[in-house]
Amino acid sequence: MVVVRMMRSIDPEDYNRRCNWLEAINLERTKEDYSEFVRVNREYMRDRLYELRPPGLDFIHAGRAIVESAGFEIESALVQHCLHLTEADSDIEKAFYCAITAAVNSCPGPADWDMIALALATFVHTLPHFKSIVQPGEFHQPFGDKTGWRMAKNPCSSTRLQP
Repeated sequence: MVVVRMMRSIDPEDYNRRCNWLEAINLERTKEDYSEFVRVNREYMRDRLYELRPPGLDFIHAGRAIVESAGFEIESALVQHCLHLTEADSDIEKAFYCAITAAVNSCPGPADWDMIALALATFVHTLPHFKSIVQPGEFHQPFGDKTGWRMAKNPCSSTRLQP
């Protein structure tokens, strides 16, 4: 048997310099100039997005081909559950399976299925086109309207991006 994998490689040096999370900060209790964190956050996000390597079309189309040839059974209730939808048509269901499959197939390490599903669900819930089929919900900021956010580097340390 021959096994072939499609993987996008990760440069460990690049991974270690990235910010991997956002920290909530209480704006009433910080003495730091939050406008500088906003500026740094914007620059960092813009720079990271410009550094993204858009996947090749073969990676993008791999999910559909694999779903169609692997015999996966697309379950409507499961897609609705994962995406928090009140309903889903066959196009949404198939797109979800194809996206999950493409991501898992090309992941250079163990795939984080929960993060993949979170990204897809957030995408769907953010689009006005799907407003009529998404389950209602709201994110409550940790410090209410006094919440600010800053990028943090490696989650194993307390290193933060400094303004």
